[in-house]
Amino acid sequence: MQGLIVAEKGISVSNVVNGTTRLQPCVLLTGQAAGVLAALSAHRNVTPAKVGVRAVQEQLLKSKAYLLPYIDVKPTDPEFAAIQRVGVTGILKGHGVPYKWANQTWFYPDSTITDRELVTALQAWGRSARLSSYHITGKPITVEAAIRLLAVYKGQEEIAADGIDKFEPITRRQLAVKIDSILDPFHQPINIKGNRVK
Repeated sequence: MQGLIVAEKGISVSNVVNGTTRLQPCVLLTGQAAGVLAALSAHRNVTPAKVGVRAVQEQLLKSKAYLLPYIDVKPTDPEFAAIQRVGVTGILKGHGVPYKWANQTWFYPDSTITDRELVTALQAWGRSARLSSYHITGKPITVEAAIRLLAVYKGQEEIAADGIDKFEPITRRQLAVKIDSILDPFHQPINIKGNRVK
């Protein structure tokens, strides 16, 4: 039905999905997204179906709303928006942890990442042929190596490793910021199912 925006209890899902969406944080986020969608639709004078997913997510981020409920990256974190943007692309994923009656999602921003994990994540996102010649060690990737890998992936020769010790292992936080600024994957068009539109 054109023009109908459904929130929380009105969404049509299985009982398993309902178990993941029934808790207050998800209920609030669903309502926030519905409100933003309605506002953008009215402002642009188009049906909700014509408003892009990323446009809604961008407005939510400007309001410091979560796109992903990372328990260890709060909206007050200076890299909150970059981590959220990269997280929703699926390049750097959160980790679900069952805890008491609820589930938690952790980003582990201060953890390191191996070159294998980064190459696998980038290959899953696309353009995998550019990384076929990369020699994988399976060890934590340094800032310098990560930036070089992102440059190869983007098709550039070199990108400066500014403001960070380039020989230290890169943290997931630092990597999210670099992926966000170098590749800008968040602004690649996607459809309503989250698949990239070519």
